[in-house]
Amino acid sequence: MQFNPDQIVYGQWEGFGLSAALITIWIVMALLVLGSWLMTRRLVLVYIASELLEVVAGFETVKIEEKSMHHLSETRQLWLLRHAKSDWQSAALRDFDRPLNDRGKRDAVRMGRWLFQRGWIPQWIVASPARRVRQTVKRVCQPLGFDVSRVHWDKRIYEADTSALLTVLRALPESAVRVLLVGHNPALEGLLEKLSGLPPAVEGKVFPTAALAHLAISSPWKDLSPGKARLLDLVRPRDLPEGF
Repeated sequence: MQFNPDQIVYGQWEGFGLSAALITIWIVMALLVLGSWLMTRRLVLVYIASELLEVVAGFETVKIEEKSMHHLSETRQLWLLRHAKSDWQSAALRDFDRPLNDRGKRDAVRMGRWLFQRGWIPQWIVASPARRVRQTVKRVCQPLGFDVSRVHWDKRIYEADTSALLTVLRALPESAVRVLLVGHNPALEGLLEKLSGLPPAVEGKVFPTAALAHLAISSPWKDLSPGKARLLDLVRPRDLPEGF
């Protein structure tokens, strides 16, 4: 008698009216369902693992960002800007009311563009209320997107000496880490020399109209004193690229 494997495997089911093909289909479907279930569990585990890694990475990122922000808060940024060129032919009777001339108006906008291009966006602007300073600040603020209504106009800056400017800076809120001070010479140049030491070797005037000095301050505002700053950059309108 010849051996037939099909009779052993499927013969007992044929009595129930089940064909070998149907049984095979059921087995395949069961395997597919089992495989799908295992795959789902695997995906869930992978998802949970990825979420845990993301949380851990997030904690590390927050720590790094906090450390970076703490470092930035330790080094305050100060920009000293002299008002742009004024109009000496103006009919204004008082020095306080003298406006900018055409060159001064152009230079003020150029310095604002320079600040914006370098990413030097102040949080706090304090300035003399003199007309030529107001006009300078307005044009500098345009490229920066800084609302002029937020500018702090301080009467002490007009006709101030270096000591008076130091007093103004010491009164700044400690939360202001990027400050732009706009005023007049000779006080601004004197402040630059007192805070940072001798200015860098440059040709011509150290601090002509519309000149901008960038300093890093190593102390809280309230403790600001001579030698507490490092001069990072000194830019004058004539130093800017042609066509800027």
